[in-house]
Amino acid sequence: MYDTVVRIYDTVVSLYETVVRMYDTVVSMYDTVVSMYDVVVSMYDAVVSMYDAVGSMYDTVVRMYDAVVSMYDTVVSIYDAVVSMYDPVVSRYETVFSMYDTVVSRYDTVVIIMTPLLVL
Repeated sequence: MYDTVVRIYDTVVSLYETVVRMYDTVVSMYDTVVSMYDVVVSMYDAVVSMYDAVGSMYDTVVRMYDAVVSMYDTVVSIYDAVVSMYDPVVSRYETVFSMYDTVVSRYDTVVIIMTPLLVL
């Protein structure tokens, strides 16, 4: 009878140890799942960080483009100002050149009229 009780006790202990090992296996699997979840979250965070970095770089490129456009507009404004200052000078030059042509034409007329008189 004592042997039977010992065998039953050994069987219960063995079952208990099996249950403990199964529990340890489940806990280990749970830890593995949690670890995998942490890896996935970490990868997601890395993707979000990369997305933020790309967005920041895009914003920087847009700001640089806006700065270039602004500089171009400034250059065009300066060019327009120089051209507007140059136009009156050209207009005055054309007026002076026209007056010079008139003087030369009148001189030629005087020479044509005076030449026959000088021959006499």
